[in-house]
Amino acid sequence: MQPSVDWHNNSVRILDQSKLPHEELYLDLTTVEDVAEAIKTLRVRGAPAIGVAAAYGVALAAQLSEGLPKTERHATIRAAIAVLSATRPTAVNLFAALSRMQGCLAFAREESLTGELLEEAKRVHREEEQACAAISSLGASLMPE
Repeated sequence: MQPSVDWHNNSVRILDQSKLPHEELYLDLTTVEDVAEAIKTLRVRGAPAIGVAAAYGVALAAQLSEGLPKTERHATIRAAIAVLSATRPTAVNLFAALSRMQGCLAFAREESLTGELLEEAKRVHREEEQACAAISSLGASLMPE
């Protein structure tokens, strides 16, 4: 089963949840604006998925800003964080993920910035998957046979 949000071929791949249950459509988002629009228009739904999409959106911003001078590159990535944070003002996982990405940006080495931000986004993704699996397991134990 494909995840509803993932990093795929240097883009953010999402299951367009606005098409469910009648159609299973995956979209490859190649700009931060595309990721922000997908979150804002409910193509990405669910707190964990929103946080993961936003984290990958920051990694995408880092990738797209490669080659810019350091000051301009960091400003571009911070602007992406601002755009993503404006998509869903009550989404706790969104802000938690973006806070982590902001922290990673502050301490990452410039020569490996994209890689470090992508690895942090993948950690956010893994942790959300683990949390969802734990919740499912605990919930399943409460259900009668």
